[in-house]
Amino acid sequence: MSGGHIPFSHKGRSAIHAIPSKGSIWLMLKQMFNRVPSKWKFCSLVLCIMLFISLLEFSIPQLTQFTIDKIIPEKRYDSLIWIGAGILCAAILLAILNYFNSYIVSKVGQKAIMDIRNSMYEHIQTLDMKFFDKNRTGDLMSRLTNDVNLLQQLISSSMLQVLTDTVTFIAVAVYMLFIN
Repeated sequence: MSGGHIPFSHKGRSAIHAIPSKGSIWLMLKQMFNRVPSKWKFCSLVLCIMLFISLLEFSIPQLTQFTIDKIIPEKRYDSLIWIGAGILCAAILLAILNYFNSYIVSKVGQKAIMDIRNSMYEHIQTLDMKFFDKNRTGDLMSRLTNDVNLLQQLISSSMLQVLTDTVTFIAVAVYMLFIN
């Protein structure tokens, strides 16, 4: 947290009782995302993987539709094996890509959280003793630990789900415009 400001506390109030305003939440998110630029190549890799995941998730229903609309009415049952193999390969590839995507996001998230924890530690080292007289150590530890854990959940799971759903929505919307 640059400038000696820690977004987890407010001047004149105990850090444990501070309720973040909308502005401070955006400030916290902005500071968190400012730690990510050194990892943009990983972020772009995650976006590419998400695009492939969206395409694969969409390909399975399309293969099923093709089977129901074309293969079964035309009684080309020999093609069912190939379509079944295609669906199985798509599902396996989907599982592998989801694993790697989660791994990369977790790794980037853990590094960002480590940076945040180090910044908080450095900031706490610069605080006056008066601050520690006003605020109980347990309250401070609880507040800082809970805030960092919430950020960790945001980075590793919530953000991944939101990004994946957004990319999938865009891919499906483009496809729907294409076929209509």
